[in-house]
Amino acid sequence: MNAKSIVASVLGIVFFLLFVSLWVPYYTPWPAVTPGGIPAGAVIWGGRTVETVFQGFILLAGVISILLLVRSDTAGRRPP
Repeated sequence: MNAKSIVASVLGIVFFLLFVSLWVPYYTPWPAVTPGGIPAGAVIWGGRTVETVFQGFILLAGVISILLLVRSDTAGRRPP
């Protein structure tokens, strides 16, 4: 395994754990929220938070992939 595959596997595991940690609270019935106890900002962004986080992950993955592609591997090569 080279360094890129190790970094890719670690980042993949981290993204998967974050993904799971965001979805688990939405499917658990505890704690119960009382009606009227939610402020307006939480109501507006309640359904959009997960989408916003996922879009951030997509952007972060794109930036990391571009950085990995742009990085020059000069190991074992000599300039012409």
